[in-house]
Amino acid sequence: MYEDYRVLFVDDEPNILSSLRRGLAEEEYLCHFASSGQEALRILKEEKIAVIVTDMRMPEMNGLELLLEVSSVSPETVKIVLSGYTQLPQILATINQVDIYKFITKPWVLEDVIIMLQKALDYYIMLEEHQNHKKVLEAKNLSYKNILNKINIIIADAKKSREIIEVSGKSILSFSMNYNPAENLIYHKLSSLQESLFELICRSVSCNMKEMHTEQIGSQITNYIHNLHENVTIEQDDEIHDTIEVNLEMLKTSIDALWLVFEEEFSANGFFLKIKNKDFLSFTVLCPHLVPEERDSVITKDSALELKIQLVRAALENSLALCNLKFQIAEIKGTLLSQITVVSTKNPEE
Repeated sequence: MYEDYRVLFVDDEPNILSSLRRGLAEEEYLCHFASSGQEALRILKEEKIAVIVTDMRMPEMNGLELLLEVSSVSPETVKIVLSGYTQLPQILATINQVDIYKFITKPWVLEDVIIMLQKALDYYIMLEEHQNHKKVLEAKNLSYKNILNKINIIIADAKKSREIIEVSGKSILSFSMNYNPAENLIYHKLSSLQESLFELICRSVSCNMKEMHTEQIGSQITNYIHNLHENVTIEQDDEIHDTIEVNLEMLKTSIDALWLVFEEEFSANGFFLKIKNKDFLSFTVLCPHLVPEERDSVITKDSALELKIQLVRAALENSLALCNLKFQIAEIKGTLLSQITVVSTKNPEE
C-alpha cells in the first residue's frame, strides 16, 4: 500500500537516525535520512517526499527554518515534528507559522512512531487523491464550458443565419409584389430567378467571421471566381495591407448571386472584377457596354435589366449588411456596376 511513498527523517544526532533506520527497516515505505536541514532540502529536490519528520533543535538550520523551506519547496509534504519538552517555545513558533500534522515527543516509542507514520501517509494519500479528483473535475468543468460555449455559438449562428434568410426572403417577396400579374407573366424568367436567388442564399448562408489579411482575402476571391467563371478579368490594387474581420462565405455568395442573375449580361459583355484596398477593402464587379433593351409598349415599369438590379439589391443589400458587407449596384452610363465593401472592425491588437 505504501511502496511508492517516501518518508524523510531529519536529525543531527546519528544515534536517533540509526535507531529509526533499524526500527523501520521492515516497513513498506522508503525511508530517507538527513543529518541537517541543508541535506534534507537536497533530498526534497530530488525525491517526492510524502512525510517529513524533523527534530527542532539543530545547528545551522533549525526545524522551524527547515519546515518553512519545505512549505515552499514541497507544500504537499506532510510535516511531523520530533521534539523534546524543552523545545516548547520553538514548537509554539512552528505552530503559528507552519501547518504541522503531528508532534512526536522524545523519548519516543517505535510502535507509536510507526502508527503515526501510517496515519500521516494515509492523510497524504487522501490529499493526493483529493487533488487528482480536483484536477479531473476542473478538466471536466473546462470541457463542459467549452461545449456550452460551442453550443451557444452554434445557437447564435443559427439565429443570425435565420435572420439573414428572413431579411432576404422578405425583401425578395416584397420585390415581387411591386409589379402586377401581367408584368409578372412577361418577366416569368425573372420570377424563376427570385426562387433560385433565395435558394442560393439559404444554401450558402454563413455567420462565420474570420480575421484574415486583405491580401489573402483578395487571393481567395480571385481563385474562387476563376474556378467558377473562366472569362474573367481581374485587377487588384496593392495599396494597403491590413488584417480585418470578414465573412468570406457571404462575400462569395454575393458574387454567385451576381453571376446567377446577370449571367447573360456578363457572358455577352464581359465580367470584370477590381479589388481595391484603400480606405476599405472593396470588390467592384463591372459589366461594360450594355446594349439598351427595346421596351415593350405593354411594359410600364423599368426594363428587365433594371428589374434585375432591383431584385439583386432586394436580395442582398439588407442581408449582407448583417454580415458587415455593404452592397451597392446600379447601371451607370451603359455599365452595370456592383460594389461589395467589407465594413469590418480591424484587428484591435494593431
